[in-house]
Amino acid sequence: MIQQRFGDKEQYICYLLFILDPIITWLGVPGHFAIISSIFVLFGLYYSLTNDFRNLLKTTPLVVWLVLTLYHCFNAMAKGVLEVDAVDVLHGLKIYFCIAIFIYWAQIDLLKTVEILYRCFFIYLIVCFFVCGGLHLDGARLSGAIYATQLGQFAATTAFFGAVLCFFKSKNNIAFSMYLLVPFFITLLTQSRNSVAMLTVIVVGYFFANRLKRGFDIFGVFKLAFVFLFGLGLLAVVIMNSSLYERALDSTDKNLNSYYLKKNATNTVFDKIAGDRLIYYVEGWKFFKRNPLTGIGMWGFKQKFGGDYPLHSEYMIHLCEGGLIGASLWVFFLCCCVRNIMKLELVPGYRTLLFFGLFEYLFCGIYAREFYYEFFYPMISLFLVDFQKIRNQFIVVMVSKNDESIQITKK
Repeated sequence: MIQQRFGDKEQYICYLLFILDPIITWLGVPGHFAIISSIFVLFGLYYSLTNDFRNLLKTTPLVVWLVLTLYHCFNAMAKGVLEVDAVDVLHGLKIYFCIAIFIYWAQIDLLKTVEILYRCFFIYLIVCFFVCGGLHLDGARLSGAIYATQLGQFAATTAFFGAVLCFFKSKNNIAFSMYLLVPFFITLLTQSRNSVAMLTVIVVGYFFANRLKRGFDIFGVFKLAFVFLFGLGLLAVVIMNSSLYERALDSTDKNLNSYYLKKNATNTVFDKIAGDRLIYYVEGWKFFKRNPLTGIGMWGFKQKFGGDYPLHSEYMIHLCEGGLIGASLWVFFLCCCVRNIMKLELVPGYRTLLFFGLFEYLFCGIYAREFYYEFFYPMISLFLVDFQKIRNQFIVVMVSKNDESIQITKK
């Protein structure tokens, strides 16, 4: 019995959910964040007409995420954080329904869902290249309607979907490199060091997962090591001849000579890991110690500490701004992801690829906030797919080489 297959409707819904954002931002449409959030919520309510989707909303991970979202919003409002109001609740529901929608799709047809996501994210990158002035950069960062760091992270997330798609379709390494070409190109143009590292994590994860899928042998191990070292060397050559390398040198020099780092350095390896984000960890920890239970309120760091930027660390958002309550809920949600990945019974190596995807997300969180950026959460949805609750008896994975179907019976 073959599972329900998607039509064009889901692809167009995905375009609407993601690609509309950079276009209306570029056009200067007022209230674009609220518009996108409302679209996510409306489609969430639309799918809520089905019993399966309503049951999904009541599962432990989604209930925990909803509680975390509402806690952050109302905790911040109670603490008088100026930037947080009722609209932020709408933004929170956007992420909640984003996770639910893509879990729902994937539990109907995993392969098709990943294809839809990769195609949508790929087109998003092309659109952003033009609306951010990619044809007239002259050495500047690719930024504008969408910030450079956000765009780089989006590109790295696109690479994850490309890796999953190539894994399921048994593509060769040349085909895989083609899937990564545009995400890598966009990442370099954004000059985001964090995003380059995220993309590298996924590439390494893909090769390990692929080797597990095919089985380990001596020749395979040497081949994997050669491809990895060759790719690493090629990456180093490309980066060292790009503006990304110059920006990294300038940033490193500024960090090493900054008054703040000299005054607050921990003199441990953490200083190098945190880099220019050290200020958020040191000052954020101070705020946490003053308000350990409930924190200072979401987005409250900039208001209390001053400076030009809000808190740029997913970890400190939950710990500093949400206190032990917020941090515990977030960690519990991550544990749900890990637990679900561990239970997966699918193609060998797929579990490994998902763990690398989770590591990519957690690595990004060291340097960036992810809580209200919807593009991270289709990836999170794949970590939470419950194959035991799929309506039909088989998961169908199309293998491109011979168009055969690998049918894996649920245990």
